[in-house]
Amino acid sequence: MALMATVPCEGIDRVVLEEAREGVYILAFRSAEDRLPYRDWLQDSWENAKLHALEDFGVAEDAWQEIPDTGIMSSA
Repeated sequence: MALMATVPCEGIDRVVLEEAREGVYILAFRSAEDRLPYRDWLQDSWENAKLHALEDFGVAEDAWQEIPDTGIMSSA
């Protein structure tokens, strides 16, 4: 499962949360054209990933939209 939110933060277009075996990745993208994130973080739960996205990027709980898995971290 993956979630995406557009971000009200300058320099970041969107944030994607994606579940992996080791936890939940936070993927930050600088532009709509970017296919790879400029930065990623690993959190141990969805709750912590959403909290991190709220604190660092201002993403509210109701901003998340479910999307297909990106597969980015499974190919890393």
